[in-house]
Amino acid sequence: MSKQTMNDKLYYIFTSGTTGLPKAAVIRHHRYIWIGMILRNLFNISDNDILYLTLPLYHNNAGTIGSCQSVIFGTSIVIRDKFSASAFWDDCVKYNCTVAMYIGELCRYLLAQPRKPVDTQHKVRLMFGNGLRQEIWSDFKNRFNVKQVGEVYGSTEGNANVANYDFKEGSCGIIPCCVPYICRMVFPVYVIKVDPHTGEHVRDRNGLCKFVKAGEIGEIVGKIRADAGQSYPGYVNDEATKKKIITNVLRHGDSAFLSGDLVEMDDYGYLYFRDRTGDTFRWKGENVSTNEVEAVIQKVVKLSDCVVFGVSIQNCDGKAGMAVIADPNQTINMDYLYEECHKRLPIFAIPLFVRITSQIELTGSFKLSKTSLEKDGFDPSKIKDRIYFLDRKMQTYVPMDYQLYEDVQSGRLML
Repeated sequence: MSKQTMNDKLYYIFTSGTTGLPKAAVIRHHRYIWIGMILRNLFNISDNDILYLTLPLYHNNAGTIGSCQSVIFGTSIVIRDKFSASAFWDDCVKYNCTVAMYIGELCRYLLAQPRKPVDTQHKVRLMFGNGLRQEIWSDFKNRFNVKQVGEVYGSTEGNANVANYDFKEGSCGIIPCCVPYICRMVFPVYVIKVDPHTGEHVRDRNGLCKFVKAGEIGEIVGKIRADAGQSYPGYVNDEATKKKIITNVLRHGDSAFLSGDLVEMDDYGYLYFRDRTGDTFRWKGENVSTNEVEAVIQKVVKLSDCVVFGVSIQNCDGKAGMAVIADPNQTINMDYLYEECHKRLPIFAIPLFVRITSQIELTGSFKLSKTSLEKDGFDPSKIKDRIYFLDRKMQTYVPMDYQLYEDVQSGRLML
């Protein structure tokens, strides 16, 4: 007789490793079924649907949420072994797909494709997933005539899960907030205040966490409970697991999973993703959102790959912004880039350095990796790619050479 239970480990899934090494997250039998069932009901997926999967099965979106629709509930699935932006809609037409999964970068790659008739000849009524940028949400829906876009918020290892089940444009989910205190007692996901200067969680005089109000930005957390939906199995590495837990949240002795994601809540409880806690940096005494700067630059450079991060400069407080842009055909006009960034971003958020490269490494789930790029910094003696420096007097980007690099690092050039 089998002694297995629903609480046993089903498999490990490795996190994407966007800004660090991937970590093995534990997926148990009950989580596999529970998360697939919840989203199936929220998005009204039925046995008559045909789900198109082109995401890697070794990550949570396709491997858990997607495969569960077939393995547990019997919905037909079309699996493509590798994502192809040019063949995506052709496949959906060929196999009569009615539902498809995405992650945000996938949508951007589809938008960057030349227009063709098949863009609207498919039967896809619903696309769901996570990471679709608010800036391209309506463009995506309108161009491809997708009636419903269901954004899901969650992480492979976490229990802070919400969904945009009524398809509010730009929102990654909703937390009921009509009666805040009662909802906190019942609903297991909260948004807690974070000090914008230190990144620490703000607490009241009793040592408990404070919660954001409408229009404020905070970190989303999931209350840890013993039930299947809110347990937190964490990672294989115990130390990594402990770093993701905060205690004394709603009452003394309780605990919650720290998502590491900053969201903004509106008056109705809808949440809008703003940034990762580690991806926000300070420059000139101001907080800079890498997510915001990346979105602006991608608009300017026609949806090309772009990552933004902060780099340290000797004798300077905070970190200066650096953008790395993929431009294999060398088509970017640096004067135009500065002009558009100047129009759309506050002065302190305009990247001080720009690196133009042929391509940016992708993780297995199509996320852009920053790890090696951050290590490279902006030293032209170590980087073969073109690097530019923002000359504020000339109001444009100029090529970075070693002498200019030395002037910046030594403080001879005032920033």
